[in-house]
Amino acid sequence: MLNKTFALGFACLVLLLQSCTKPNEQKSGYEIEGNQVVFYHGHPAQKEAVREADPNTFKSINSDYGKDKKQVFYWGKILPKADPVSFVCLGWPFSRDKHYGFSTDRILSEDGSHFEIISNPKDLEAEGVIYARDSHRVYAKKGVVEGADPKTFVIVPMFSRNYLAHDHKQVYWLDKPLEGVDGGSFQRLTEYHFKDKNAVWDYLMANQSRWRPKPGADLQSFEGLGRFYARDKNRVYYKDVTVEGAD
Repeated sequence: MLNKTFALGFACLVLLLQSCTKPNEQKSGYEIEGNQVVFYHGHPAQKEAVREADPNTFKSINSDYGKDKKQVFYWGKILPKADPVSFVCLGWPFSRDKHYGFSTDRILSEDGSHFEIISNPKDLEAEGVIYARDSHRVYAKKGVVEGADPKTFVIVPMFSRNYLAHDHKQVYWLDKPLEGVDGGSFQRLTEYHFKDKNAVWDYLMANQSRWRPKPGADLQSFEGLGRFYARDKNRVYYKDVTVEGAD
């Protein structure tokens, strides 16, 4: 009886280990196979040898990055100038070492010791990391957000991807300044309603999405009511339309 129980337990363990081992076409990231480092990517996965990597000192950081004692790798390729000792991932697509700030495989900043992601008020995992900064500049994935002040730059949550932000001077939409909007007084009232010292602002989702001052809105009394509704002394608003007849 004991032998049967042992055999059954051993068989279950083998099946469990087999179920935990992914076939090659489902793998992703780095693995050491034999005496070399390989990188799996794509669906189904393709395998590439990372010939420049030292298998004896190689460590996988995540499915994109790895490093050995001499260099850092992104997608199986050497990340130029990256220091493996001080290299850390901050949140995709940003990383840094003691000298530089990176976006995927490119150097963005030469102020690596101060390079950091800018906190997103919403869920980072759901929305992704959008902006980073150092002592001098604000960065998006593709490069510098021109004119943005890193000390006062903040992300403004919206109903979709958080590409709305402001500093003490300007408001930025899709990394570009919005004309006529004051960053120092800009505030979010609901997910669809915003205002600064000059106007209430609408975000219109049409064939060409755009921002505009809200027609007829009373700036002084305008306030948000939950997620989608707002009001002033004259009207109630749902998103970018007036709720006719509402008190």
